[in-house]
Amino acid sequence: MVTESTAASLLLVGSGYVDATGAGWTCTAAAAVTCTLADGLAMGASTTVQVRVDVLPAAYPSVGNTASVATPAEDSDSTSNTSTDTGTVVPLVDLALTKRLANAADGRATWTIRVVNHGPNAADLPFTVVDELPHSATGKVAKGRLRAREASALTPGEQRR
Repeated sequence: MVTESTAASLLLVGSGYVDATGAGWTCTAAAAVTCTLADGLAMGASTTVQVRVDVLPAAYPSVGNTASVATPAEDSDSTSNTSTDTGTVVPLVDLALTKRLANAADGRATWTIRVVNHGPNAADLPFTVVDELPHSATGKVAKGRLRAREASALTPGEQRR
């Protein structure tokens, strides 16, 4: 039986430590999360530690984590003591849309639609604006500068009309 085991997980850029838990584990966090199982682990037994982090905007487009385990006992195969897992991070965006009647004269109405990305990541393409015309509007195709400017992602703070 191993008398004490320590598992460490590096905290990567783009993540903020929340907590680490596991039955019998004592965990602390600084530049890495370090968890110690003082009771030991019998041959063939297993135990689990869960490390939770907030995925921050800097992690986009993917986040990875490497964990390792060490023991004061002699380890007959240390090649299996480290594991890395990587996952895709969905970008975080906060799109806002405003619409105002810019002109209503000579039997024609013009609305200005403004889209702004408050971030923290770019709004990848395609993003779509749907404007349901009033029932009283007649069959002209809507024209606007928004579609012509969709050639690039909408970066945080950027506005399009």
